[in-house]
Amino acid sequence: GDEAFWFLAPIVVGVSQVLFAWGPESTIGACVELLGDILMCCVVEMLLKFCFQRSRPTYAAQSTFYVLPGEWWSFPSGHTQRATYVASVLNMSASLREALLGPALASSPAVFWALSLWAVLVGWSRIVKGRHYPLDVMAGLCSGVLIAEIYCFVGLRAWSAIKLCSGSLTFAHMAAVSMRPELRLEGFKVHLSLQM
Repeated sequence: GDEAFWFLAPIVVGVSQVLFAWGPESTIGACVELLGDILMCCVVEMLLKFCFQRSRPTYAAQSTFYVLPGEWWSFPSGHTQRATYVASVLNMSASLREALLGPALASSPAVFWALSLWAVLVGWSRIVKGRHYPLDVMAGLCSGVLIAEIYCFVGLRAWSAIKLCSGSLTFAHMAAVSMRPELRLEGFKVHLSLQM
């Protein structure tokens, strides 16, 4: 999976701000929030995949290296969900856009279209690569937008509490898998290192 990228990108941007004063000071807080949001998207993705347990397309060779539990299932597309979530939240939040992109770029109308196009292209690539059916991608698009809408609807305080619960569930899962080695996936060490 691409979870290593999704977890490391906010960390790299935040560290760049600390070391090189890249971007406004609010970048660090935005990166911390974004990291928690991406974790939340992964938890929702895992829950949906465990509920539906739809097999991946048989017409394309599939990966056998999995970082998160449930990645061997197809519905919904986690790549599309995360891309759509990030694009939606950035499109809805001027302050987050400004913290991550800077004031000049954040106010450009082209940013909305570029982010939206990026999310759609991520979904399209998942179909073209044979990793997902079109319905999986549509579900990823819809769930990504829905998660972003929940974030904007409930507010930062409630959303932070929800993220705390999802982080606790993820930590409990890692603790259980640490105690029962037979439940570990190939990517267990990668996933564990990202949780520390």
